[in-house]
Amino acid sequence: ARRGRYVTDRELAAIVAACPADLALVVRFMHYTALRRSDVFSLRWSQMKDDGIHVVMQKTKAAILLHWTPELRAMREEALR
Repeated sequence: ARRGRYVTDRELAAIVAACPADLALVVRFMHYTALRRSDVFSLRWSQMKDDGIHVVMQKTKAAILLHWTPELRAMREEALR
């Protein structure tokens, strides 16, 4: 079934503010990339290449490439700290 509604920016900000820093990073990454939870938690550092993040969707087995943006690079750097 299609979603009845989407999380608003205000709701997302409240969720992120209530989370520990490491979980907040995951929530922001999921929101930014629109990846499913299973896809995010199956990611490995080896999938992060020079051209972007190579993802194989768990549900459909489709391969996608998330090209690097300044926001994605900042999240990667934050995760490395």
